[in-house]
Amino acid sequence: MTHPQNPATASGHARPASFQKRVLGFALTSFARIRTLGSTRRLLLLFAAMFVLAGFAFLLQPVRMAAIFGMGELLPVAVTDIRAFYGAMVIAFGLYFAREALLAESAIPAFVVVAVFSGGSAIGRVIGMGMDGSFGALHLSLLVGELACVWFARKGIAIERHQREKRRVIDNPQRLEDFRPLSKACLENPYPFYKAMREQCPVYKAPGNDFYYVSRYDDIREVAMNTEDYSSNLVAIILGSIDGTTKTMDQPKGGEGQLPVDVLAIQDPPRHGVQRKLGLQNLSLRYVESLEPYVRAKANEIIDRFIDRGECDWVQEFAKEIPMTIALELVGFPTTDWRRVKHWCDEGIALLSGVNTPEQFARHAESSMHIIHWVKREYERLRDHPDGKDHFTNALITAVNDPEIDFTEAEAISMVFQVIIAGSDSSANTIGNSVKMLAELPAVQLELRRDPARIPAFIEEVLRLESPFQGHFRQVKNDCVLNGVTLPAGTRLMLLWASANRDESQYPNPETLDMNRPNLKAHLAFGRGIHQCLGAQLARLEVRLALEELLRRTELIVLDPNQPADHVSSVFVRELNHLALRFVPAGQVRTVAGERPAVAMAEAGGRCPVAH
Repeated sequence: MTHPQNPATASGHARPASFQKRVLGFALTSFARIRTLGSTRRLLLLFAAMFVLAGFAFLLQPVRMAAIFGMGELLPVAVTDIRAFYGAMVIAFGLYFAREALLAESAIPAFVVVAVFSGGSAIGRVIGMGMDGSFGALHLSLLVGELACVWFARKGIAIERHQREKRRVIDNPQRLEDFRPLSKACLENPYPFYKAMREQCPVYKAPGNDFYYVSRYDDIREVAMNTEDYSSNLVAIILGSIDGTTKTMDQPKGGEGQLPVDVLAIQDPPRHGVQRKLGLQNLSLRYVESLEPYVRAKANEIIDRFIDRGECDWVQEFAKEIPMTIALELVGFPTTDWRRVKHWCDEGIALLSGVNTPEQFARHAESSMHIIHWVKREYERLRDHPDGKDHFTNALITAVNDPEIDFTEAEAISMVFQVIIAGSDSSANTIGNSVKMLAELPAVQLELRRDPARIPAFIEEVLRLESPFQGHFRQVKNDCVLNGVTLPAGTRLMLLWASANRDESQYPNPETLDMNRPNLKAHLAFGRGIHQCLGAQLARLEVRLALEELLRRTELIVLDPNQPADHVSSVFVRELNHLALRFVPAGQVRTVAGERPAVAMAEAGGRCPVAH
């Protein structure tokens, strides 16, 4: 897909733009690295700074430094030696320590060098003072400093070894302390970790974390409904570090004249009430239902591209496109840009994954800037050149211009931004996970083919079992006690919707898909309370129509055994990377023992009668 030419490139100024981009990337990467450093890495950085500063002092002022140590006139060769060994060599050590602190998987080798260098110097100093009788205050002070460096280096080595043991992944963990929440295995299947929290410590602060997980249904509902004591007025990013600890950090807030500003999901009353009222007016159930013909047509347009192949990557070829294009239609923006916008959205959401490397953090932060600037430009285009159409952005522009409504342009742009981000993701995740379940559960697939009216009940169970957002953050406003745990003001919580939705106290046999549950819609996949997702009904519509059309246009769908499905590594979203499907198009019925493929598969215990 070709994109419009960058104006800076067209005018011959690509180099400055590229330079600014590199500077921004370096700044963001450095910030992320330093922000996530543990105590031992910071100690190593302190050693690095000390060595570099001392080295430069000897390199640039060798004579003055020699005088401080009581040396008299120096021959030129001695000055050169001081510059080389006490200057350049010590600077090199400092740079090595800085690199190990920021990049190396283990800081132990660098601490060994610190210990050897400082210990050797201390031994030599003791020998020298004994042989020469130079027991001056300076040498005694330096000796104390060198011995302190040895002690701190040994302490750093011990802590690093302890951290390495803590990071070791334990097969089939049972105790909470044995789980590694940010390990690839746990992110792929977090549900045993959630279950262990519900049973052993429902309000849990994992070692190395600076926030609490909240895992039980009743506790999460209590927090979500209590806006007096718990604030949504933040977006926290989880930054994982080399040493296995995690830090939360507020995303930069839009100040005066800056975007985005806090709206909807990250805003508190009373401001939230104004914004939500406008959102509900323009995403009413009647409006959502009016979109059904368009959504159904779009679903068939996409299916047409791969139906005759008998196979597809459902996530990449369908699930990502349909919610993104509908979100852009909803706000009145051009749908031709959907791939680029989806890429920006995915990268922005990846900021919250908890497993960003510093380089990924910088790239994702840059994409977030791109999309907010793009949304601002598109909003201003519609504001300055009205298209007269009935869509979300025009409704917000009207509200901004209404003197009776206390609503700013910055809020309008930020609401459009949030609708695009959320609309691109929750539906896409559920469309992917629902089809994966259908392919894995042939009896359920057969039931829905026979009775499509059961599809809405199936969707509710998919939302419960594979919540598109695993959790959201809250911040404690007033000192509170939650399930016996004292939470001082300022404490951060992560409300695990996905854990609440498998809480045994609410759902008998919670791991089982049961479309006959009496409390099908009691799940928390779309949140709860005043911050419940505005687009929940639109998401349900998109998923329902996608399933109806896929089932209508195929006889059978199964997973490709040669391309196993896996999820994006994230504590925040439950999103498939790929979903390789094989299917029999409707009208190309192949029988097995006289039965249609779906029937044969269900009765064969899920074995696939489709041969490719």
